[in-house]
Amino acid sequence: MRAPTGRGSSSRTARRSAHPRWATFLAVCGMGLSACTASTNTGDPSPPTGLSASASAPAAPTSAETDGSFAVHAVDLAADAPDEASGLLVLPGTAATGVPGRYLTVDDDDGPLELVAVDEAGAVVGRTRVADVDAVNPEALALGPCPAGTCVYIGDIGFTQRRTIVVHRLPLDKVTADGTAAEPARATIPVESWRFRWPDDAQDAEGMLIEPDGSVLLVDKPSRKRQAEPTRLYRGPAGGGDLQVLTEFTLPAPTAPLRTLVTGNVVTDAAADDRRVLLLTYDQVIEYTDPAGDARSHLADFPSWPHRNLPLPPSAQAEGIAPTPDGCGYAVVSEAGPSGWDSPVGRLSISSCP
Repeated sequence: MRAPTGRGSSSRTARRSAHPRWATFLAVCGMGLSACTASTNTGDPSPPTGLSASASAPAAPTSAETDGSFAVHAVDLAADAPDEASGLLVLPGTAATGVPGRYLTVDDDDGPLELVAVDEAGAVVGRTRVADVDAVNPEALALGPCPAGTCVYIGDIGFTQRRTIVVHRLPLDKVTADGTAAEPARATIPVESWRFRWPDDAQDAEGMLIEPDGSVLLVDKPSRKRQAEPTRLYRGPAGGGDLQVLTEFTLPAPTAPLRTLVTGNVVTDAAADDRRVLLLTYDQVIEYTDPAGDARSHLADFPSWPHRNLPLPPSAQAEGIAPTPDGCGYAVVSEAGPSGWDSPVGRLSISSCP
C-alpha cells in the first residue's frame, strides 16, 4: 500500500516509523484482531451477525491456534523475506498435515521486481528475479492461463497517482521455489507485460483475479475522498488496453472494526479457487461462494454471490490472501507493520478447516 520511495531496509524502517495513522490505531485499537466465529450472509451487503472479536497482542513467532472453527498455523517470515509482502499464492506441497509446502509473495515497494518463495516455517527458499523490470507498486499475484499452460500474473496496480498500470505474467514452471533456507534457489527470467489505463481518474487497486480467457479483473481500493462510495470491479482485456467498470458493490462491514477505523473498509487482496472468491481487508476475510460451484467460469459475478465473513488471524497489515487446496481454508500474509508492532518482519498465517 506504500507510495514508491525506493527500496532498502533503512527506507522501510523510516516509512513505518513515520505512519501517524498507524500510531493512532495502535494507541486506540490495540495490537491485533482475533475473530472467533464465521458468519453467513445470503448476499445482502448489510453487516453480518454472529462474529465476536477481541483485541490481542500478536502471536508468538511460531504458533498453532484455534480461531473459531479454523486451526491457525502462524509463523514470522525470515528476516530476508519481504517485509512489505503483498499478494500470495499457494504452490504445490506435500505436507501430510495439509499445510502446503511453498508460498509465493512479492514486495510491494518500488524497484527491481522479484518473486519470493517461502516455506511453511517462513524461510526463504526461492527468489525469481524478473528481468529488466522496475516495479512501481506491485500489490497482487494470481494464477491464470497462458500459452505455456499456467502463468503467474503480477499486478503492479497500486499507487493512486498514475493512470496507467502494468500486469506482468511468466510461466509458473519457471518460478524458483525448490531451494532450502540455507541455499535458496535463484533465477532471472523475462516476462510478458500488459499495460492498462484507468477509464476515470487514477485509481489504487490491490485485488486481482484472472478469468479463463486471460482477462484481468481488478478490485479497487477507494481513496480517502471516495471511502463513502462503493467498491468498484474493473475488467481489462488480455494483452492490455482500457479498463472498464463492470459493477459497484458494498463490502460487508467488519463486526469488530479496528484497522478499518483508520484506513476505511477497503480490499487489500483477492483470490479465487474453483468454487469461491476471497476478499481480504484489514479486519476480515470475506468469502463469496458460487451457488453453481464453478466460480472460475464467471468470476466477474462474484459480488452477487452469497457471502460470509471469516476470521482474520492477528496481523499487523494483512495484504495477501490465497485459498488452500482443501477448498475451505486460506493463507494470509502480512506486512511487518508500523513502528511499535511486536515483530519487525512479515507474518504468514494458514487457517485450516477442521
